[in-house]
Amino acid sequence: MNRSMRWLAPLFLLALARPVSAQVPAAMQFQGYLTDAKGAPLSDAHTMTFTLYDAAEGGTAVWTETKSAAVENGAFAVLLG
Repeated sequence: MNRSMRWLAPLFLLALARPVSAQVPAAMQFQGYLTDAKGAPLSDAHTMTFTLYDAAEGGTAVWTETKSAAVENGAFAVLLG
């Protein structure tokens, strides 16, 4: 291993040792499609609540955010976080 490579290896390992929380984004774009009970796409402004649970079933809510979004022909996009 040459001299410059000896410096790169510890720097690479140090980068891998960063806390996971340092890699979590502050915001996330989410897109979806809303329909009524008959499957027809919705339009207009709608208020939606997004919740993240700690388990797939029977979990506890660990994060919740309510957003109002413009829905056009069923499609919407929100920025969460």
